[in-house]
Amino acid sequence: MASDRFADLVESVEWMVAHKSGKAPAGGKVSRVEPVDVKALRHKLGLSQAKFAKVINVSGDTVKNWEQGHRSVPGPAIRLMSIVERHPEIVAEELSA
Repeated sequence: MASDRFADLVESVEWMVAHKSGKAPAGGKVSRVEPVDVKALRHKLGLSQAKFAKVINVSGDTVKNWEQGHRSVPGPAIRLMSIVERHPEIVAEELSA
């Protein structure tokens, strides 16, 4: 079982290396996650760090660390913030819940 997982991991790394060099086989999927300016989004929504943290269900310290560049924003959080940016009405719903 563990050897199967290791083989899958090795195959994934080999595909990644091939892709990076422009020689990837067909059938793979590459996802690109664009970085987000957390502070700019928060200001656009008119929220404090604490309220923004509540909306996206993380701690205030996490938001602070993202804004100060101490931590990078993970992909799922970036996706959530892109949805919040496109649909700011979600913020009012979350804050009133």
